[in-house]
Amino acid sequence: MLYGDGQLAEARMDYQTRCIIQALRRHEHIHPGGPRETADLYRCTGVRPMDRVLDVGCGFGGPAYWLREVASARVTGVDIVEENCIRCRKAGVPPLSVVQGDARQLPFREGSFDVVLSFCVLGQVDDKEAVLSEIRRVLRPGGSLGFDDYVVRDARRWRSGYPSNEHPYTEEDWIRSIQSVGFTLRNRQDLTASFRRDYQAFLVDLQRRRTMVVDTFGEEAVERAVGTFRAHVDAVLQGRKGGVRFVLARV
Repeated sequence: MLYGDGQLAEARMDYQTRCIIQALRRHEHIHPGGPRETADLYRCTGVRPMDRVLDVGCGFGGPAYWLREVASARVTGVDIVEENCIRCRKAGVPPLSVVQGDARQLPFREGSFDVVLSFCVLGQVDDKEAVLSEIRRVLRPGGSLGFDDYVVRDARRWRSGYPSNEHPYTEEDWIRSIQSVGFTLRNRQDLTASFRRDYQAFLVDLQRRRTMVVDTFGEEAVERAVGTFRAHVDAVLQGRKGGVRFVLARV
């Protein structure tokens, strides 16, 4: 995950939250839609064998390893949280190439990648135009960026219970930033229904497996993690927040 200045303490707390959510979901694709949306985004961006692919905010590496196995792509992960990077490297054989770094200053040369992917991460960056500009820089001309993320659906009710480290955008905000940094919009898809179905299933998983995760992580840690994640769930189920997919091209 990626955060604004001064938020590494929150990021480290997020690592434990991710561990708990992963235990509830029982797979490493912990973004809304899980493996299904990983596969859909892969198809939408047209990743080909041996393409150089960057996963921005790679977390524990589920989508990155999946993409390497399914598409035979050369995948690199980047994440600002050291614990995420360590766990990602240990998640597969051979280990994935993972770099600790900030998406606003990506540690790669211009034109290093054919495709950049990201799953519900860019919305957490305070300066979205900075991260979009950096992604455009590391893409080759003609390369693609595909990302899924949250969007504001009801700004008047948005802030109630919303996590402090989030920086929400409407679809119109995203499109203005996309255009301002020089990307061309190839495709846009509303993922709100998919997010809602996924979160409804998550609540069922939480009820079924809560005792198991409490035994592993402790009641206090689970309460904190569920409280943080529940803000996202409630916002989607109540219509304050939705999901969107953008597929962009660097021209």
